[in-house]
Amino acid sequence: MAAGDTLQVDEEPSHTVECEHPLFRVLRVRLAPGAKTRRHRRDVDAVACYFGATRLRVDSGGATTESATGPAAPIATPYSKAPQDRVVANVGSAPLNAIEVEIPHHAAATCAR
Repeated sequence: MAAGDTLQVDEEPSHTVECEHPLFRVLRVRLAPGAKTRRHRRDVDAVACYFGATRLRVDSGGATTESATGPAAPIATPYSKAPQDRVVANVGSAPLNAIEVEIPHHAAATCAR
């Protein structure tokens, strides 16, 4: 793989698929302090739940943002409306441990009756 290649999120080593279902996919994300992900693509809407607090720096094609994470309310991101190729760095002093639930745009909500 060339240095500039972009991985799909499930190919990125710090993201592990925990569960796949036609309506959603659950990813576990772990990133040690000082570590960063390889460039990966996010194009499916997702909800992230963080366990513990740290700081993340996200480089998405020239735009860099830095923010704190913590065990607060889940964060929803509509990647299907604004896909990102990005590298995430843990610039905090604690490990990043999170669950991300992806919701494919083709998934329709259903309820058993």
